[in-house]
Amino acid sequence: MQLHDSRRLTGPNLMAPWPLAVMEVGFADGEDAEAAILAWRREVTRLVADDRIVIRRFRGGAALGVRAPIDELLVTTDVNEWALERANLILAGQDPGSEEPGCGVLAAALAAAHNPSLRALEASARERDLPLLADDTEVTIGLGTRSRTWPIEALPATADVPWNELGRIPTAFITGTNGKTTCARMLARVLERAGRVCGLASSGGIVVHDALVDAGDWTGPAAARMILRRQDVEVAVLETARGGILRRGLALDRCDAALITNVSEDHFGDYGIFDLPTMATVKAVVGRAAMGKLVLGAACDALMGVADGFSAQIILFAIDGLHPRLVAARAERREVWFVDGGWLTRAVGDVETRLVEVAQIPVTFGGLAGFNIENALGVAAMASALGVADADIVAGLLAFQPSLADNPGRGNLITVAGIRVLLDFAHNPEGLRAAMSLVETLRADGRLLVVFSQPGDRTDEAIRSATHAVLAARPDRLLVHDMPGYLRGRQLGESTSLVATAANALGAVTTHPDEPSAVAAALGEAQVGDLVVVVPHLEVDAVAALLSGLSGS
Repeated sequence: MQLHDSRRLTGPNLMAPWPLAVMEVGFADGEDAEAAILAWRREVTRLVADDRIVIRRFRGGAALGVRAPIDELLVTTDVNEWALERANLILAGQDPGSEEPGCGVLAAALAAAHNPSLRALEASARERDLPLLADDTEVTIGLGTRSRTWPIEALPATADVPWNELGRIPTAFITGTNGKTTCARMLARVLERAGRVCGLASSGGIVVHDALVDAGDWTGPAAARMILRRQDVEVAVLETARGGILRRGLALDRCDAALITNVSEDHFGDYGIFDLPTMATVKAVVGRAAMGKLVLGAACDALMGVADGFSAQIILFAIDGLHPRLVAARAERREVWFVDGGWLTRAVGDVETRLVEVAQIPVTFGGLAGFNIENALGVAAMASALGVADADIVAGLLAFQPSLADNPGRGNLITVAGIRVLLDFAHNPEGLRAAMSLVETLRADGRLLVVFSQPGDRTDEAIRSATHAVLAARPDRLLVHDMPGYLRGRQLGESTSLVATAANALGAVTTHPDEPSAVAAALGEAQVGDLVVVVPHLEVDAVAALLSGLSGS
């Protein structure tokens, strides 16, 4: 067994609804996987009970998990790795020696990690149905405006906790393959327009009350804890990415409402995820956390394939109001959202409510951007699930602009020296197809120049598929660039070469060292009336500075 990764899952995750110490291991060709797992299991049970073991098998490997209390989780990762090392020696026909002193050292470390004060607080919070957030430095009971936080080394006695001041605030999880950042930002705007102080964690940073607190990709449980610990936050919108679910699990075991936009091909091969059904089960971790309402994109077959496993009230959305899944839901008098006669519409049984003309919602580009129509439907359904009035939903949707200020890097159409530039994060085949469908409607008589690349953690086939999605828009020129910060195991120029080869038939392909230089080259070649498209748009600050300089602002 080859160790690929060892980590803590601090909350509900793909393998279990509670914390785990987990390892991902790979098996060599011809290796007896079951015998290897049994050998590891035998060694682990020298220190922990067998009923704490959780195993997920996948092609070429397995995830080996051990359930542990939050205070013992870090040491349990050491137990995992110690057991793996001994199991490998046994499998190789070598004598691993006595389990001592290693077993004794680890047992002592587990005992030393035991934190009675934390355990007591956790038990008391559970009795009161209050959430407890714990990490290596702090412990929080309650959420947002109804929370209190203490340093891990100075925890109070349970009798000294002001329990009557603690409680929950409305929380919303948002996940999916495409659209989740736009949805999270849009929902936060709707909630702010409804008069609520919203804490937003997304791939664009942490934002509270419309003010940026911390830039960066904040889509994991650490970001959620940062938001939920702030005593000025009245409602939380937490974008929850695939990577955060797989690397660390969820920050909370439940939320009031959740949105899963869609599931499509992306990041296959990471953490033993090789196909759409398994990716859907990853996203379903968020769905299982929804205790109130769960909003799902009805047009996504992979997503709907896991919908039977959810206990929350399911609300479906799709552009087409005659989609069979919406028709069936309406027959059962369940809530659905769709577009009818150009209007964003909610229906429960035969009762329909029109909220706003889709073409008036800025991010839909006059109703041309189908993917943002879907996003607006999902957001409206989520806002309604959180108790926002229809008038406030409409006000928030109308206030959210496809601009660098409101939604940076997601469908931003700007004009620089008479040249239109579309910036979008679309990075997987499905997202690129959606972006290119908008491009075809925006394309006028001028030429189309596309700046494009792919990160290194895609398979060769995924890179070729993404390239073909771009070529379907019939660009006049493709400007391919390296992504130095996203090589992820590949050599510099390797992904670029794959893209260029896949686009060979175009005959008008140039290569560049990074995104800003490719954008500069495209703008240097483009003329008034041309359209420059940048996908995926990742170097947001550098490109923004470039465009600002060219526009003279």
